[in-house]
Amino acid sequence: MVSRHPGGRPRQIKVCELGKRIEQMAATRGWNRTDLASRAGITPVSMWALCVGKSKPKFETICKIADALGVPVTKLR
Repeated sequence: MVSRHPGGRPRQIKVCELGKRIEQMAATRGWNRTDLASRAGITPVSMWALCVGKSKPKFETICKIADALGVPVTKLR
């Protein structure tokens, strides 16, 4: 059984939405996934998995990404 949020959406949609926001913020800076991964100190594969919703990142990873983007973690919500 898939765990669902209010409104009937599966949890993975939230992770995917986070990935999309991160990609959009990187794009406004002229960066691609690999650029952001390098700046955040994570692997390009980890960044890819986050951006396409294949992995649920640790809070530490989200903090690294927010730091690389120069935004508070709350902007990634």
